[in-house]
Amino acid sequence: MNYKNITRTSVIVFAIMLVLIPMSGITASNPQVLRLATTTSMQDTGLLNQVIPAFEKEHNVKVNVIPVGSGEALRMGAKGDVDVLIAHSPKEERTFMDEGYGKDTKQIAHNYFVIVGPKNDPAGIKGMSAAKAFEKLARSNSEFVSRGDRSGTHMKEMEMWDQSGATRPSTLSAWYMETGKGMADTLRKASDEQAYTLTDIGTFLNERKNLNLGLLVDADKTLENKYDIITVNPAKHPDVNYDMAKTFMDYMASPEVQQKIGEFGKKEYGRPLFYPELVAVPAM
Repeated sequence: MNYKNITRTSVIVFAIMLVLIPMSGITASNPQVLRLATTTSMQDTGLLNQVIPAFEKEHNVKVNVIPVGSGEALRMGAKGDVDVLIAHSPKEERTFMDEGYGKDTKQIAHNYFVIVGPKNDPAGIKGMSAAKAFEKLARSNSEFVSRGDRSGTHMKEMEMWDQSGATRPSTLSAWYMETGKGMADTLRKASDEQAYTLTDIGTFLNERKNLNLGLLVDADKTLENKYDIITVNPAKHPDVNYDMAKTFMDYMASPEVQQKIGEFGKKEYGRPLFYPELVAVPAM
């Protein structure tokens, strides 16, 4: 028996075990990190809290959620500060993709913007089209609270002022104010000031019990609000966690999660806060 060879083999096996055992421990106790910048409405409504934990458990990953406006989410993606983002600002998203900062994009949900305001509706906009409502708000100098943060909601508001034919207001106007904050905070400000504002329906329904505001313009076809998930391009930023970002994108578009999106809010509010974008099943 060649004891020298046996000893050499034992040393090699032992060395391999010393390497593999700590690695397996690191994988289990120190999960990967996925950096997600998301529009505030996905976070404020609680939707992400419903779907992320299962993903974290299945893939041994910690998702760091950074709720910001869509404009800021896209800027973070362009700088490589996040791996994946959820936004609802179509024009800015197209620029992001055209400039090569995004690798993949997919629509995962939609809902609608609505106009809310004082329940006694001093401007008389209830039931109007969105464009006519914005025109009347401008003409009557009715107090209006804007997010003013280049979020998807803020961009939609600017678009609606343009569609109405009214001059875009500014903070120089006594009746127009900006919060520079997320949707929930902006709704609370509008409630405190008894002013009008544009909001996604999901955040409004989630916050409604804490607000003294009425839903005045709803389900206008010009106010559709689409949510897209975008992976950051590793060709621009090689250090991003692209593989996990793509896995998260596929998870959010999966039938199981899409079903959860479509059911979220139904029980409590009588209507979903978001509508899914179910992918058609290929013909067999």
